Amino acid sequence: MKRTLIVASFSAAALLSGCSTTPDSSDVYTQESVGQVMSVETGTVIGLRAVKIRLTESEGVGTASGAVIGGVVGSGVSDNRRAAAVGAVVGAVVGGTLGKMAERQAATTPGWEITYRDAQGRTHIVVQPMKGLENLRVGERIRIVHTPDGVRISPL
Repeated sequence: MKRTLIVASFSAAALLSGCSTTPDSSDVYTQESVGQVMSVETGTVIGLRAVKIRLTESEGVGTASGAVIGGVVGSGVSDNRRAAAVGAVVGAVVGGTLGKMAERQAATTPGWEITYRDAQGRTHIVVQPMKGLENLRVGERIRIVHTPDGVRISPL
């Protein structure tokens, strides 16, 4: 019974830690963007730097679920009431900490810090998810689309 509880608890923690969404690539538009006029310009990539984009965290879900699972697992360490209570407290603290770490790790996605020069010779920097831009290179000509959600870059 205890083994089943432990396996189920860690399985639930693994599932919950993977619950995050990644930002859209340059190929995905929000519903609010449909029908909106957007301006377009061209430019040239003059610098690329790989970055991590931290996504909005889900308000402590990792911490809370980790604490609950850790408390349940910790309380099952002994049949002695006092030892089980200590195990529950320690398990909750450790589980909450691990849950927060898992939530933070799951809440990042790879991105590019793209430095480009526009047609007027001005230099700009845009951070964008790497998805769909894995093959972007310095010197490449790009299309810069100004949308209601911000700026999107895609290869020409």
